[in-house]
Amino acid sequence: MPGMKGSTPPEAERFLARSWSASWAAATSAACFFLLAPFSAHAQVVISEILYDPAGADQGNEWVELYNAGAAPVDLTKWTFSDGATSKTTGNLVHHAFSASPASGAIGGMMLAPQSYAVLADNAAAVAAAFPGLAQLIDTTMTLPNPSGGASATLVLFDDAGGAENTVAYEGGAADGNGASLQLQSDGSWLAAP
Repeated sequence: MPGMKGSTPPEAERFLARSWSASWAAATSAACFFLLAPFSAHAQVVISEILYDPAGADQGNEWVELYNAGAAPVDLTKWTFSDGATSKTTGNLVHHAFSASPASGAIGGMMLAPQSYAVLADNAAAVAAAFPGLAQLIDTTMTLPNPSGGASATLVLFDDAGGAENTVAYEGGAADGNGASLQLQSDGSWLAAP
């Protein structure tokens, strides 16, 4: 109340100051979260199809399809991909860079539009010849494992900050050497289909 200065005991003033400070901190944290969330929200780029063991020779004919399920375009310029290979010196996963160079056979650049697909290929020119009409084809280095005997292989897609955006493990079997690819289904399962 006006003119009642000093009527609140010192302990209550300290409590009110701490409560106000804690409330302010919580409110500003929440406000900061909501302000920063749209800027740090990640696109939903997933591995949607894998051709790890094509009919005939694997070399240069393997590919991985990416799908941007998000609402914003994603610049894949600094993204990398791991086919499970590890460095002989460090033992860490090898991160293969992407190239959109037309000289390598790449088509369509590095910007992946929302609700769109891009194909990563070890030999973009060979894949473009085998699949004419691809809208976006990105050249990279890969040797996709052909697991057998109950073994599995793991592929990892890394974002521009080096974080694992999507990881897929697959086993050999239904898509072994017959021209079928593994295709991600809407329920999250994988189906081998031509």
